Amino acid sequence: MVFLFQIFLGIGYLPIPWFYPSEVTTTRIRSKGQAIASFINWMCVFTVVQITPIAIGNIGWRTFIIFAVFNALWVPLVYAFFPETNGLELEDIDHLFDKGGITGGVWSSKGGRTVQHGFHDEQVGLDRKPPEKTFSGNADDEQLEFAAQKTD
Repeated sequence: MVFLFQIFLGIGYLPIPWFYPSEVTTTRIRSKGQAIASFINWMCVFTVVQITPIAIGNIGWRTFIIFAVFNALWVPLVYAFFPETNGLELEDIDHLFDKGGITGGVWSSKGGRTVQHGFHDEQVGLDRKPPEKTFSGNADDEQLEFAAQKTD
């Protein structure tokens, strides 16, 4: 059962501590933020590795109940404090926590989106147009559109 848990943890949540800190920090402090996050991650892993054999020796399988409780406690923390970064440009990231407060505005924002795509462009007055055509993934549609353009 532990191996099954590790497989899904490795596929799902395990990479987050490595990627997320570099996403939410501004360009100016990105390297320092990633260094601090890596240090904290490794210290937490070290602590778990050192404590687990002792805990299993003393309380047996109940050790995993403690781990399950800690994992369950992360759900509200992620929901309340981790802003959504999907689809944001690098310049938009600098404005993630502009709303302030203890949660940086994440709790009060719909879906954890404290900044919408293109927020930075609006602030500095840029008028970037989105690309006219994106790849649909359907080769037939792409060929038909290419043929229609050739006949024009």
